[in-house]
Amino acid sequence: MNNATLLVQVAEVLRKTFPFAAAVEITAQTTADDVDGWDSLSHALFVMNIERAFALRFGPADVIDLENVGDLVRLVAAARAVLPRMPKLIVYGNCQSAALFEVLKQIPEISSRWNVVHHELWAAGETLDRALADFDDCEVLVQQDVRNWRTHPLHDKLPAHIRVVRFPFCYVGALWPFDGHQNGNDPGWRCGEGEAQFGFTDNLLARLRPQFPDPEERFAHYRDLDLPDIVDIARYAELEEARLLHEDARLGSTLGRFIVDNYRTTRLFHAITHPTPPLLTRIAAEVVAKLGLDDSPFADKVLDYLAYYQVPIHPHVAAALGLQWFSPHETYNFQNRERLDFATYYRRYIRVYG
Repeated sequence: MNNATLLVQVAEVLRKTFPFAAAVEITAQTTADDVDGWDSLSHALFVMNIERAFALRFGPADVIDLENVGDLVRLVAAARAVLPRMPKLIVYGNCQSAALFEVLKQIPEISSRWNVVHHELWAAGETLDRALADFDDCEVLVQQDVRNWRTHPLHDKLPAHIRVVRFPFCYVGALWPFDGHQNGNDPGWRCGEGEAQFGFTDNLLARLRPQFPDPEERFAHYRDLDLPDIVDIARYAELEEARLLHEDARLGSTLGRFIVDNYRTTRLFHAITHPTPPLLTRIAAEVVAKLGLDDSPFADKVLDYLAYYQVPIHPHVAAALGLQWFSPHETYNFQNRERLDFATYYRRYIRVYG
């Protein structure tokens, strides 16, 4: 891999570490002075993110005197040049797979056998080209059961020597019955514009927008759910539980049963697609078992990777499902910037999207 390609990858990590770098053109000459938020405190976080992305570990002296991004690219290139070539274990999927990747690469029995890499399901262009090259020396594909795989270039051409371990896309639609994942995105949603954006859309608020132009009236109807044709939340939960158990049978999984047995008593999701550590631990344990590896406890390696964005539970949903862990006074992490309660979160959503 040449340094130009490495520069693109380092730039991707930099933008994920520093949100304000999105508008900055990253070149070999880019320095910390060019990126808002890149200071001596956050530099360590950036270095650790680089280490995770490239499966490397630098000595303290290696990273103290870096003057620009080009120096970091050359450091990565030099470190990779002396790495023993290991077969790859590719983890493919959405944000759940990204969290799973963080866990798997910390398990010694895995990291000592494979170079663990993550492929995002929405990869395109040069990112997809680099991802496809990983399959040349891939031994294991840990593939999340998502529709995107059907359009993957290797869907019908996966080399026969690659072992495939599948795991479910875990969610309970009844916890967020108005979420855009289930009912279609809010057409007013604008990604990447204005203030910190909402990563999850609300189809009910979208439907109420033309009916109740006044923001406070719209919020009141949403809060009280005094509307015709509102989904029967308890019935929705029954259907979701049946779906989860059906997925278990189809995929040879136990995760659906785990969710059905525990989601009312334990908080298993921060948002419809964001598992909490108890569920993520269970996902990782199932994958490790399917790999035939030692399934000794590794919960200490599971961090709350997806807690950076949480979506409030509607109080009527909590009541209908009997959620024992729910509190009406709960606040929710919004883009790792602030914590918002239910009313503040949805009033802001209405303000941002009109």
